[in-house]
Amino acid sequence: METYWALLRDGISEEEATRIVESFESLLLDFSFPDIRAALALRLRWHRRGTRISYVDAIGYHLARSHGLRFLTGDPAFRGATGVTFLGLGRRG
Repeated sequence: METYWALLRDGISEEEATRIVESFESLLLDFSFPDIRAALALRLRWHRRGTRISYVDAIGYHLARSHGLRFLTGDPAFRGATGVTFLGLGRRG
């Protein structure tokens, strides 16, 4: 979801953004209501300690951790978090 949004935000056409995202569709993870509950519990814990993350980042980070994957982000809120790789993604124009 965030990748598609970032592509559109940065001026990529809907057709090209769709093509890019569809190219890794087989790698997408399904998630369940228990995953959502766990992700929002994580978001609430971080919020209570003064770190705000989005719903999308909360579910993405939870899914990455629960599947033994790296979480790729440019969000500084995740600095120092376990299993995170930072991407230097700048906005166009």
